[in-house]
Amino acid sequence: ETSSREMSTAIDKGNEYKKISDTPIDSRFATAVAAFGQLIKGDSHINQFTYDDVISLGRASIGDDTYGYRTEFLNLARLAKTAAAMGGR
Repeated sequence: ETSSREMSTAIDKGNEYKKISDTPIDSRFATAVAAFGQLIKGDSHINQFTYDDVISLGRASIGDDTYGYRTEFLNLARLAKTAAAMGGR
């Protein structure tokens, strides 16, 4: 589209999941993207979540990647992991 629009969904017991593997595939991928953003920003709320966790969650929830955007994200996450490891040089 040419403009953005806000979308929202109420969170209640009806859409609560016990395991992340039970959540919709797009929600899992969005979680990987959000965690990646927090990692590169250096957010303290990320706890023990790592680049490997982002890559693993993203790979497991790649779904139908018709245009390759999700695969590109995974490549970006791998590059960021490498860059972060080299940051101490």
